Amino acid sequence: MPVSYIRRYFVICRFNSSIGNHESKGTDYKYHYNNPNTEDNLGATNSGSDYYFSYGDVLYIVLNSNNRNAGRAQQTDGKGN
Repeated sequence: MPVSYIRRYFVICRFNSSIGNHESKGTDYKYHYNNPNTEDNLGATNSGSDYYFSYGDVLYIVLNSNNRNAGRAQQTDGKGN
């Protein structure tokens, strides 16, 4: 696949990352990605935290799966309302 095709694809395609099990101990993830609404540190671990954003009429909530505290998911959801 030519590089020019890949570049054009990423210009029109939106994607968002989520912390997974490979990022559980280091800090590379939070310094590599610039996720919105992370200042409250909800779901925070060394790797990063939960975040949320609206796009059109949809609210997207991305949870840090390395944080096992289920109550913080409700806090993150409340921030997006």
